[in-house]
Formats: sequence, structure tokens, C-alpha cells
Amino acid sequence: YMLITEYILQLVGGIIIGLCISAPMGPAGILCLRRALEQGRRAGVITGIGATLGDLVYAIFTYFFTGIMLDYVDHNKMALRIVASLLFLAFAIYLYFSKPRLEVSQRVVGQINQRNLSRLGSGFLLTIPNLLIVPVYVVLFSQFNFVYPLGEPPYGMFALGLISIALGALSWWLFITYIATRLRDFVSLRNLRLFNRIFALVFAVIAVVSLLYTFVAL
Repeated sequence: YMLITEYILQLVGGIIIGLCISAPMGPAGILCLRRALEQGRRAGVITGIGATLGDLVYAIFTYFFTGIMLDYVDHNKMALRIVASLLFLAFAIYLYFSKPRLEVSQRVVGQINQRNLSRLGSGFLLTIPNLLIVPVYVVLFSQFNFVYPLGEPPYGMFALGLISIALGALSWWLFITYIATRLRDFVSLRNLRLFNRIFALVFAVIAVVSLLYTFVAL
């Protein structure tokens, strides 16, 4: 019973992490919207899948890095949580003041290629340079207990964690491409900026709550 509960919590936590990672409208998100509007929902979803693969690369890196450092993390848990929360807050501030650009697909990717592999690859390549994903993962992993010692890695949990993160991210891309194709007039720079600011405020609240929880624990 306890094992089933752990798997359920891992699944739910991973889906929430996937949603939080994918929701901000960065270059990959803008490209996904552009392609959904110009080439249809399928093209946008495939671009989103590419972005999800990029996110999973960072998820794996964060998982193993924190797993290797787990003894150090255990002895410096509070200090690291404070640093990670401050970085998370910095990401929220950056997201709040960032200005989405609808022309990102032409500026970064070049001419639109109709092949699915190109759509997948462009979503992936636009996600990889975003190093700010790492502190976001650190905070979210610590909140949802996603890290385990590498000497005794629960491979089932690890696999379920990655799958659940992918499910959360893909759910987001399916939702946002559906909204984009149904409500074309809604997609504008002003609304995208408002969208980012809403998520920035949500992230800021998470960071502040994490900091308060840490100070109370101290």
C-alpha cells in the first residue's frame, strides 16, 4: 500500500513539475504557438514534444547531479534550499520582465521546414540553451521529493518520474495548441506577456513560501 502511494505521489508530482516547466512562454513555447497557428495543431504539438525532450535532458542531469551530491545536500539542506529558492525567485523576476517575441521562429530557426523531424529538433534546440531550468528543477524536485541516493537508485521511481514530467509537459502543449487554434485572436504579444507574468507571480509565491518554510524549519 505504501509503495502504491509513493508511485501515485511520484506520478502527480511529476505531472505538476512538467506543467510548471513548460508553461512559461519562452522561445520554444512561442515557436510552438507560431507553428500551431501557421501549420496546424499537429505541427505545434510536435514542436512541443521536441521542447519536452530538451526539458527531460535537464531533468535527468538535475536528478543525477543532486543524487551524486546527496550526502552533501543532506548536510547542507537548508542552505541549498535557500539558494535554490532565491534562484527560483530570480527566474520568476526574469520571466515577469521578459518580452516574448512572436518572430522567434524566423530569427532562430530560419525557414519553416515541413518535416516532423525538423519541427522536433527545433523545439529541442530552442530549449537546451535555457540553463535557468536547472534551479527551477532543483526547487521542484526538493518540494516533491524526487531525489534518491545513486547507490540504491529506485529505477522504477526514476522512470515513472521522467514519464510523469513528460506527461505534464505534453498535456500543456496539447492544451496551449488547442487554445491557439481555437482562439487565434487571443494570441498576441500583450496576452503572452500577461500570461508569462501570471506564471512569474505563481513562481514567486512558490519561492517565497519555500524560503519561509526553510526559515521556520531553522
